[in-house]
Amino acid sequence: MIIRQKQHEQGTSFLQNAFFLSGTLASLIVVYQFILPHYAQQKTDNGQSSEQLVDDKVGNEINDIKTNNTKHSNDIKKDGVKVDNYTIYDGGMVVDDNSGLMWARCSVGEVWQGTACEGKAKAYTWDESLKLIKKLNQQNYLGYSDWRLPHIEDLHTLISCSIGFKETVKIVGKAGKKIEIESWCKGNNYQRPTINQKAFPNTQGDFSSFYWSSSSYDGSNRAWAVNFGYGYANDRNIEDSGFLRVVRIASVE
Repeated sequence: MIIRQKQHEQGTSFLQNAFFLSGTLASLIVVYQFILPHYAQQKTDNGQSSEQLVDDKVGNEINDIKTNNTKHSNDIKKDGVKVDNYTIYDGGMVVDDNSGLMWARCSVGEVWQGTACEGKAKAYTWDESLKLIKKLNQQNYLGYSDWRLPHIEDLHTLISCSIGFKETVKIVGKAGKKIEIESWCKGNNYQRPTINQKAFPNTQGDFSSFYWSSSSYDGSNRAWAVNFGYGYANDRNIEDSGFLRVVRIASVE
């Protein structure tokens, strides 16, 4: 009698385990077939994925951005005007004589009109920024097709604190090693925006505005950016909206 009871209990236990495993398997199938695809695609109410929305926004924005596609002389320094450590050229470009990098003088969204940046600078998420620059290159922006979002090490060099910096931050440099860069302008009586305003007129420089770099922050969903209101570099959520200043190596095609 005791043996039969134990066999009955063992059989019941086996059936319970079997039902439990089958139920778990069914749950996993539901998660795999229905729930995971939903989150992977991040569908919106209108049926578009977040990736599609970014592509659509970039496509619309690129149509709104007026570009000067003039091809420039092979001798880019022929007609340049020296301003401090920069050489300014017609067409809305400036070369940093220390780094050899060519920068667009205007923020993306503005247009160089001979003496000033006109229009309105536009802000984008980090992913939108990377996609937008690809589109600008396809349109031969400012006569070139090799613009990029600047590395934080390069973007930081544009900060100009008239009375010096008060601290440093650590970043991963272009060589792949951690380096220290200066950050935050000293005191309160420095010029704003904290950038050479002759070379880069109309730069956005209030407390909340910032410019994106191409450098991610420790592989997370954050990326490095520079605020030209107070002259500092910090990490921002990639879903935040920031301004763009594009750069290329100062060589000709």
